[in-house]
Amino acid sequence: MKLLDTQQIRNADQFTIEQEGIQSADLMERAAQACNNWIINNLGYQFPFVVLCGPGNNGGDGLAIARLLSFSGISVTVLQLESEKYSKDHQINSERLSKTSVNIGILNTESISKIEPEAVIIDALFGTGFQHKTSTTIDEIILHINRKTNFKVAIDLPSGLQGESIPEQGKHVLKASVTLCFHKPRLAFFFPESAQFVGQWEIIDIGLKEENSSGFERFLITVNDVKSMLQPRPKFSHKGIYGHTLLAGGSMGMAGSMILSSKAALRSGTGKVTAYIPKVCVNPIQTTIPEAMCIASTGENYLDGSFNPDGFQSIAFGMGAGKNDETAKVLKSLIQNAKCPLVIDADGLNILAENPTWLAFLPAFTILTPHPGELDRMVGKSENTFERWNKAMQLSMKTNAIVVLKGAHTAVCLPNGSCWFNASGNPGMATAGSGDVLSGIIAAFCAQGYPPEKAAIIGVFVHGKAGDLAAEQHGMNGLIASDMIDQLGKVWIELGS
Repeated sequence: MKLLDTQQIRNADQFTIEQEGIQSADLMERAAQACNNWIINNLGYQFPFVVLCGPGNNGGDGLAIARLLSFSGISVTVLQLESEKYSKDHQINSERLSKTSVNIGILNTESISKIEPEAVIIDALFGTGFQHKTSTTIDEIILHINRKTNFKVAIDLPSGLQGESIPEQGKHVLKASVTLCFHKPRLAFFFPESAQFVGQWEIIDIGLKEENSSGFERFLITVNDVKSMLQPRPKFSHKGIYGHTLLAGGSMGMAGSMILSSKAALRSGTGKVTAYIPKVCVNPIQTTIPEAMCIASTGENYLDGSFNPDGFQSIAFGMGAGKNDETAKVLKSLIQNAKCPLVIDADGLNILAENPTWLAFLPAFTILTPHPGELDRMVGKSENTFERWNKAMQLSMKTNAIVVLKGAHTAVCLPNGSCWFNASGNPGMATAGSGDVLSGIIAAFCAQGYPPEKAAIIGVFVHGKAGDLAAEQHGMNGLIASDMIDQLGKVWIELGS
């Protein structure tokens, strides 16, 4: 699903109006009806509503919603921000509302203080029409609203929030319980600094039509996206068709990382898995995963030596590997000699952080899978998650690598400047070994011949979906990494693969 920026949403509004031969007020009515349906279906009829309306089209949405709610016999009050200029569609809906019994008052700190605790507050102050500069009066109003404990519904965007960035430090943004966003989610929704204001977000379909447009290549990975990327298995298949994955890593006390990666890769369809590991890891892996083959390095407790990487269709390095100097030489050799897709995770990333000049020699479309701390070690600390994401994007474009920045909405940053945010997953996946599972899944898809960018996109969604199924069974607190592997079969069944 493609995300749209504010201008693209406005273009879609105008394109829809032109294509359908309707007025903008008609489209506003459609949006208001969709919001009204969601509100009644989810909140019911038992609460009074207070609708806060600004002077622009977002305020017009609020006026239309208030009118429609009143038709259902719900108690509705409108508090309107005083202005010298109201938009045309705002004026149309103001006239329509005047013919109802809805009480209309002036929005100020005094009227806010009189809102009863049981009332649902609907925020229709600014939406996408918010400007960076706000007056002291507006800041005071938002501050007073945020002090109220009422359930709050934001229409399109919480007032004060920009759709394409996180809130500026010190700026007041209305804290919504739920945001009803028109047509497509906004980029801001995928960062924790915005999450406290957005609350739960729901996409409200208002039937917008989009022209083909370039720029702002941001996407949300959905189940339909993944289904469209997956290829069916031919009837006359054999293991050689699905590639040979090499997983390199492990060290004393860290055999578990390689066990998780190896099993995840096997559960994700690769034809064969070989683990390149120090001698101390051979017995744990051979006894735990009989389907995996092993190559023991010359080192007893850490990975060292060299080998010919030819004959493998994908290689993943770093899971539980440590940062021994000899282990670092293994990574350097892979960077120089690998002719197949390369996934670098965990200590492989930490080794790169200590040897930044190696980044310039990464094979094209190498997949880097850092968590925030690992990325910070590679590119420097960031002031906030939005800056960190921008640095991940820059790293991808600079090195021609795919950067999978792990988090609540894992971001797959591609060298062409586009980015895919993941829609699956849950906080229970913040557990040891989760990243090892992801690396195994991605490497498995690379081995099967999927382009690295598709392997990364499919991998992060499937990983998150497996985590969701595991959380349903064990709860978020009880979830461990191997639970995700146990759910991979169910994910493939749901995806029809």
